[in-house]
Amino acid sequence: MRNLSILDHIRYLIYADERRVLDFEKIPLDDVRTYQLLQQGDTTGVFQLESAGMRQALKEVYPTRFLDLVAVNALYRPGPMDFIPVYSRRKHGQEQVVLPHPILAPILNETYGVIVYQEQIMRIASVFAGFTLGEADVLRRAVSKKEKSILDQERQHFVRGALQNGYAENVANDVYDLIVRFANYGFPKSHAVAYSLITYQMAYLKANFAPYFYAALLTSVMGDRERQLKILQEVRAKEIPLLRPSIQKSGKSYRVESGSIRLALGAIRGVPQTFLKKLQQMQQVKKDWKSIFDMALSISAQHFKEKTIEALIKAGALDDFEQDRQTLLATVSRAENLAKLYAPDEETTVLYDTRIYGVPKHAEAEPMIEKEKLQGEKEVLGFYISKHPVEQLKAKMGQPVVPIHRVSSIKIGAAIQVIAAIQNIKVIRTKNGEQMAFLTVEDETATLSVTVFPKVFEQIKSLLEEDSILYIEGKVESRQQQVQLIAQKIQDVKSL
Repeated sequence: MRNLSILDHIRYLIYADERRVLDFEKIPLDDVRTYQLLQQGDTTGVFQLESAGMRQALKEVYPTRFLDLVAVNALYRPGPMDFIPVYSRRKHGQEQVVLPHPILAPILNETYGVIVYQEQIMRIASVFAGFTLGEADVLRRAVSKKEKSILDQERQHFVRGALQNGYAENVANDVYDLIVRFANYGFPKSHAVAYSLITYQMAYLKANFAPYFYAALLTSVMGDRERQLKILQEVRAKEIPLLRPSIQKSGKSYRVESGSIRLALGAIRGVPQTFLKKLQQMQQVKKDWKSIFDMALSISAQHFKEKTIEALIKAGALDDFEQDRQTLLATVSRAENLAKLYAPDEETTVLYDTRIYGVPKHAEAEPMIEKEKLQGEKEVLGFYISKHPVEQLKAKMGQPVVPIHRVSSIKIGAAIQVIAAIQNIKVIRTKNGEQMAFLTVEDETATLSVTVFPKVFEQIKSLLEEDSILYIEGKVESRQQQVQLIAQKIQDVKSL
């Protein structure tokens, strides 16, 4: 249901930006871009395909048709997933497709001789042993539940029917063994196709309408800072423009403007729903504010609260007013007091005539330095909307390093260098009592786990502080299907 809602939201975003209606019934099932995305395992946000294991399965199977996607969705479950390599090798001609009897070819050719679906079991029983569909369904249930007593009874029934159809007893037993061997599968094709259609539609939209896909996906995970950050890092890695939140142009949800993603006001910590609802009303009447004072008088003191406005300023949403963020922060209390006098609530408002009272003045303040600006964004958004400090350092240093989002495509065991900021530090003691650490680091493109063994840890432990930026040399490794880095050398970037 969640993914159907995301699909509907994507369609709405496309219409809002381009004024065209996407017809899901007309999405082609042979779209080249979609299959390229699936083959690369580029499936963040794609229904059923997000896990590391599923991404690996996609790379292995290398789907080239819709039925491959259906098969992978059915196979990627405990037990059946052991046969993904068999499916893949047979699909790519690296292993011969062996069938116990040619009559099974129309049933098993589409899955390269591998029984994947419950319907295949039923069809084999019907075609090979003369079962009625009702009898075949009894066998299907016995296989899926692995009921030995019923399976033994059904073997006799199956072999007897096969003999009556003119097949040898040993062949009949081989076919029945094949059915029982795949007892762990038990997945209906009808279910797999229905799931895979949603999967394919999500992948198609990601491949062909990426800004709208990501905007809807980000909206669906608002409130989950970690998930939002990972998606935004992928957006940056794909060079999709990100626009700061705007008090005039942003809404509660993420929006798309001519191919760029506009950040949502609902993603800013400290902005209440009552404020967002009022703002939506003001945007519908196309209220155009020229200053923070216009805004305060328009929405009234009932909604113009210091903490809310400060969060919006730190996120960059009031940059519309072309004032330095520090100036705006210093001016909030003035604007709030003005609203209390002339617009204390939505029902009680008095026209503030600038010809009589003069134009309100902003407070004087020193310009906000870049570090404070970034800290403010991280505080209220959980990420940087301005240039990531690591990105800024890389540009200054010109050091040849690997962007973190590319690490997963690098060969295991390869030596690489990254520049990254520390997000999280976990220090433990080994069985020998030595200290080591597990770090989560990030650059502007992604996050990465780094293991620091005792020898390296002892040399650099004084450098390990959250938000500190480090130069790390290490070897790429895979642990629990997740790529990580084994640190061999760590330096403070200032020493380079």
